[in-house]
Amino acid sequence: MTTVKPSSIPTWRLQPILFSSWTRLTRIRAWVNRFLNNSQSIVYDRLSGELTSDEIRDAENAIIIQAQNETFPLEVEALQRGKDLPKNSKLFGLLPRLDEDGLVRSNGRL
Repeated sequence: MTTVKPSSIPTWRLQPILFSSWTRLTRIRAWVNRFLNNSQSIVYDRLSGELTSDEIRDAENAIIIQAQNETFPLEVEALQRGKDLPKNSKLFGLLPRLDEDGLVRSNGRL
């Protein structure tokens, strides 16, 4: 069985445990993402004003993907490569798949 090196799992920049709610975490992550995107864009392409629903959704997806990669690294890697999950995986019975955003989703009925 392959072991995942701790250095290959990205570290959390915004520790989820430090936030009082999911909404607060996702909005702050969306603001950080906007700042990073604006700092790399030319002045005319920079976004301003309130966050858009797309920015919030992208922040939510990024947080979920990061948590899934941290919790199930072998399963996510197998799904990305199109291989079968290990038989001893906790996700095996849920028939997981990757959706178009890279999120692990259950392909079966819960």
